[in-house]
Amino acid sequence: MKKIVHYSKLVRPGGGPAGYLYNLEVASCNSQRVEVRYEERLDSRIKPSNAKARKNNILKDLRRAFSDFKRIFKGRSLSTLKDVKGSVIIFHGVGEALLFLNHKDNVDSSNKYYLMMHSPVPPYIELASDTGNGIVKKIRTYLLRKIESRCLRKIDGLVVPNIHAIDNYYRDQPKLRALLESKDYKEIPTGIEAIDTTNFPSRNAILSSINVNPENIIVGYFGRFISDKGFDNFKTIVEGSDTSDITFISAGEGNLPLPQSANYINLGWRSDALEIINAVDYVLVPNNVAYFDLIILEALSMGKRVITTHVGGSKKLAPNTVKYLHFDSDMIIDFKKLIEEETWPNIDCTRDSYRKHYSKKSFIENYENSF
Repeated sequence: MKKIVHYSKLVRPGGGPAGYLYNLEVASCNSQRVEVRYEERLDSRIKPSNAKARKNNILKDLRRAFSDFKRIFKGRSLSTLKDVKGSVIIFHGVGEALLFLNHKDNVDSSNKYYLMMHSPVPPYIELASDTGNGIVKKIRTYLLRKIESRCLRKIDGLVVPNIHAIDNYYRDQPKLRALLESKDYKEIPTGIEAIDTTNFPSRNAILSSINVNPENIIVGYFGRFISDKGFDNFKTIVEGSDTSDITFISAGEGNLPLPQSANYINLGWRSDALEIINAVDYVLVPNNVAYFDLIILEALSMGKRVITTHVGGSKKLAPNTVKYLHFDSDMIIDFKKLIEEETWPNIDCTRDSYRKHYSKKSFIENYENSF
């Protein structure tokens, strides 16, 4: 049986490839086949850096563009993977994969090389988004897209949580889209270790600490205040909901304007976000584009009711785990109907569904059965 070796420079709790592999390493501790390798490991979540502060540094952007250019052709020996033979190697970054595959001494014909991308839009768009506007951004976008296309040509296949996670990739670039669709796909739903709420403060204690009436229905948004994550949809729903017994809260940071409503409280970025999630009644994940959000899985593991948009990787979540908002309808009316629905599963049923589909046990079993 082939070993399945995952590689990334960093693993740590949270989202993205680093968070994915942190969860996978925890899940794979007793597996004889699945292994995670990395250069650095952290055990705490990192506060996201401020995109505005990263922009408008022309010298830094030029250095990154030059580095991107070299990466198209440059290879690098990677001692972390030197001993891997007769295995499946899965990279979790386009640049890392291409650096490895460009170095002829790295590539072993007995191995298969797969790539997993973790963004709701093509990685080159996300990477170029923190570059200042103008010609340098155009150059970086071109170079990063070149890196991506070369990497896709060199890999044997792709790993995705489900096929809809990459719905938004290369829709305006038919050749790249055709290349993407020509690859072998492994659909492997993400899994996480259940959030242990045993020692969390009580609901009333948490809500009292943030000045929220525990008698109200509490709806929470957790994440970056950006368009991809649907913070604009959250704002629309908050400002359109005039029911006094619903309180909306948000925990995160970003550059979009906050909702204006007497029923809304912004908590900013919180290190205790999981405790706050455990205290709300509904977790609202109103993405405009989506890959496969870990916050949905974290909330399900706590037995929370999750409302999300029918988009990207969220389209193919297990039946009866979430309720959907649809873009082709009035989101405010949709939201009110979902809050009033009586068909929500109880906490135990939600947790059972998480254990069946998204637990660390199912995570490893899906990998071992797919390869």
